[in-house]
Amino acid sequence: MIQYHPDKSQLQVCYFYLHPLNGKPAEIIVVLNSNCDTVQIPIPEEDLQLQAFFQRPITVHESNRFGTAPVWRIFDSWEKLEADHLKYKVSPATLKKLLHHRTSKPLRERFVIA
Repeated sequence: MIQYHPDKSQLQVCYFYLHPLNGKPAEIIVVLNSNCDTVQIPIPEEDLQLQAFFQRPITVHESNRFGTAPVWRIFDSWEKLEADHLKYKVSPATLKKLLHHRTSKPLRERFVIA
């Protein structure tokens, strides 16, 4: 896991990749205020345990909006994730490092034809 979170005692944001499953597209699960680098995903037949592929500190804007309890946010496109992170003032350097995962963690992107 790539980690850009120097102080584990602070609130953090963890990123998990859920590959396409049972006809559903892949998703990035972002857990704000996370205290663990794994999550359990309940699915029929057996639960999946996912390992975080990226961590970062929570921003002041995210903390103000979502509080201190764990919050799951799910993204089905890197474009939506990037727009959201710009809105909540994730640092450009951190966002750039996160977006390097686009090729190894593919999502179904929406393309607009002009």
